[in-house]
Amino acid sequence: MASKHDIGWEHAKPVGGSRRTTKCKYCGKVIHGSIIRLKQHIAHISEQVEGCPHVSVEVSHSVRQHMSNTSKEKTQSKKKKQRILNSLNRENFYEIDEGDSDDEIEEVVMADFERRQMKQAMKESRPILKKVDKSIRRVEQVQASRVPRDTKLEIHIWKRKCKSLRSMIYHSSVDTTNIPKTTNYIFSLMDKVVEEVGEENVIQVTTDNEASFKAVGILLMEKRKHLFWSPCAADCIDLMFEDFGSMKQIEETLDQAKMITGLFIIA
Repeated sequence: MASKHDIGWEHAKPVGGSRRTTKCKYCGKVIHGSIIRLKQHIAHISEQVEGCPHVSVEVSHSVRQHMSNTSKEKTQSKKKKQRILNSLNRENFYEIDEGDSDDEIEEVVMADFERRQMKQAMKESRPILKKVDKSIRRVEQVQASRVPRDTKLEIHIWKRKCKSLRSMIYHSSVDTTNIPKTTNYIFSLMDKVVEEVGEENVIQVTTDNEASFKAVGILLMEKRKHLFWSPCAADCIDLMFEDFGSMKQIEETLDQAKMITGLFIIA
């Protein structure tokens, strides 16, 4: 149904309280149908509707121009909508029955949204998964290379294998964000790793120099007699430099150097 603000109502009035039937203000002709038919009557642009014999040329031309502009706007609007629809992926559309409740519709939409989010997360995590998978395969290679050390020949082979596979290998990681870093907890993690790798394959364990890690190292050596724990040398040196930097004379020198070079030492 046409809007009450349509330009056609400037040239007609409704009949019987219905806007589906109009009466021309110029010739009094009653026209059944939408307001478009009335405007066609005024503008003389349709063979289906007789043109108004009493309307002025200026009014007829004005209505004709208005209808032409409106048609162009509708065409442009349809093209714009079609471009938007064409740019959308079909999987973003959902077939909804009239009987579907709002909760059911929301559940379908959210399920699809979560599925697409999961696909995106999996895509972004592929490089990390490849690195982890590569490390796992290297661990398996090392495990497969272990041989019984009951002959000199086998010991010689084992040494050669160690040299060829002695690069760093990622074993596992644990999310300890909300877990207190107590000695017992850290010990349980490290002891589990030693158990998984094989106690006979672990010679040395290196950790940071925090008190809890030192206590863990002592517990490991007490439980596994042949295992040796040592603090990280790099961490030791780092702590030494930190102590040096806290000395007054050296601290002043470092501050002056930072002003010149922008050097910032992270302890």
